Amino acid sequence: MGKILSERFNKYFYLSRSYLKFLLTGKALAFPLTIQIQTQSQCNGNCIFCPYPNVHKQLAQGIMDRDTFEKIVNELAATKYHPHLLFELHNEPLLDTRIFEFIGHAKKRLPGIICSLVTNGQLLDKFTLQEIKESNVDRIIVSLNAYSSEMYRKISGGIDFDRIINNISKLISDESLKQKITISFVITSENIEEMSRAIRYWRNLGVKTRTIDLYNRAGSVTNYQSLKLKNKTTNLSLLKKTGKYLIARTIDITGCYDLLYHTSILFNGDVITCCDDWKRESVIGNIKEKSIKEIWNSPSLNKIRKLILKKKYAEIPPCKNCSKAI
Repeated sequence: MGKILSERFNKYFYLSRSYLKFLLTGKALAFPLTIQIQTQSQCNGNCIFCPYPNVHKQLAQGIMDRDTFEKIVNELAATKYHPHLLFELHNEPLLDTRIFEFIGHAKKRLPGIICSLVTNGQLLDKFTLQEIKESNVDRIIVSLNAYSSEMYRKISGGIDFDRIINNISKLISDESLKQKITISFVITSENIEEMSRAIRYWRNLGVKTRTIDLYNRAGSVTNYQSLKLKNKTTNLSLLKKTGKYLIARTIDITGCYDLLYHTSILFNGDVITCCDDWKRESVIGNIKEKSIKEIWNSPSLNKIRKLILKKKYAEIPPCKNCSKAI
C-alpha cells in the first residue's frame, strides 16, 4: 500500500508541475511520466468491450524492430529523468516472444525505472518463471474481468479461462512474483454482479486487485452504451470514492490531463496523441525521425493541449467522441 501511495503522490506531483508549467509557458515538462510501448500490434483476444476486433483489420500491423526499441532505451538512458514504461498498447504483449528480454534490457540500462506489463494471461505459460523473474519486471497486470468461466467466455470471446487461472496460480506460487501480480477488472453491466466475489477471492489469496471504469476509447467501443453501468455507485471504499471525485473535479477544471503526463508509441515508431486513439487519427510524430523529448513538446501537441485546456474537444479527432470528455 505504501508503494502504491508513493507512486500516486509522484503522479499527482508531476501533474501539478506539468499543469503549472503549461499555464505559464505553453509547454509541458521536458519528458513524460509514463511511456506506453507497443512492441507488436496483434492481440489474441476478442473482448466485447475492446475496440481491437473492430479496428485491427483496418490498420497496418507489425512488430517493433530492435533498433527502434533500442533508440527508446538510449534516449531514456541519456536523460536524468526515468519514466514509467508500460508494455501494452492496443495489443497482447506476450505475443512478442522478446517481451521479457526487452524488459530486462530496459531494467539493466535504466536502474530504478519501473516496467509494467498488462496481459490477458493466456500466454504466460510460454515463458518460464525464471525467464520472467530474470527480466526484473516490476508489475504484471492480468486483465481478467470475470469471476466465473461462464462470464469470462461471454466477455472474452473464447480465450481459455482455466488456462489463465492455472497460469496465475503458477505465478503466485512464487512469493517474489506474487508481490508483482495485480488482477484487473474492467467493470461493465455484464460482469458487475460478479465483481465483489472476484475481488474477495483474489484478495483472500493475498493478490492485489484493481477495478477500471469502462469508457468508450475515443468512440471506438461500438457497444459502449449497452455495456456501461447505468448506476455507477459500485462497492468502492471511501478512499477510492474520494479519489474518483477529486479526479472528476480536476478534469472539470483542467480538461483531460492525459497529455500532460502520458505518451504512446506504436510498433512502427509513430507516436499517437493518446492511448485511446485506437484508430490512429492523430499521429504527432515518429521516434525514428525525432526524439521522444522533441515530440512531447512539439508545437502540434502543445496546440492540442491548449484546445483541451479550453475544453474544445470537438476540434481534436480522438477527443471529440471520447466519453472521458463528453
